[in-house]
Amino acid sequence: MKRIGAILMTVALIMMLSVSFCFADSGLTIENTYPEDGSTGASIENLGVKIHFNENMTEKVVGKANSGCFQLYDEDGKKLPTKVLYNDKVEGEVLVLLDTNSKTAQAESNTEYTLKVSRNTVDDAGNVLGKDTTITFKTLNQSVNTMVSMGMMVVMFGGIMIISAKTAKKAAEE
Repeated sequence: MKRIGAILMTVALIMMLSVSFCFADSGLTIENTYPEDGSTGASIENLGVKIHFNENMTEKVVGKANSGCFQLYDEDGKKLPTKVLYNDKVEGEVLVLLDTNSKTAQAESNTEYTLKVSRNTVDDAGNVLGKDTTITFKTLNQSVNTMVSMGMMVVMFGGIMIISAKTAKKAAEE
């Protein structure tokens, strides 16, 4: 009887210990990005991509290790200068911005940009991303946006002028 009890306890203990391996962390992954891959209408002011990783990433720990892991390219495949900012207040948040201090880097409207995140990207605990990730997005067409705004403004001012003229005519008749 003691032997059966010892065997059952050993089996139960092995099962409990193996369950923790089933739910073990799968390493570093990208949870989401803004703008999302394939999106259109991104702003050209402060052009960049906000990346949310599942693990914590801080400048102090992984800043140097991740230098060169985030590369931004224009639609011609030209590598653009970037700034990588780590948000120590939000776990796993990294912002990759176009470095506009460089005279060669200017965001263009209605242009496709690609951010490549290297598989060698690491988090604070040393977990590696493990696969290259590409995020492609297109900026807003500023000329069309400006034309729509101007058209709306003309319609609004025209409506105000017509209503004002009718109101003044009505007041003059009374």
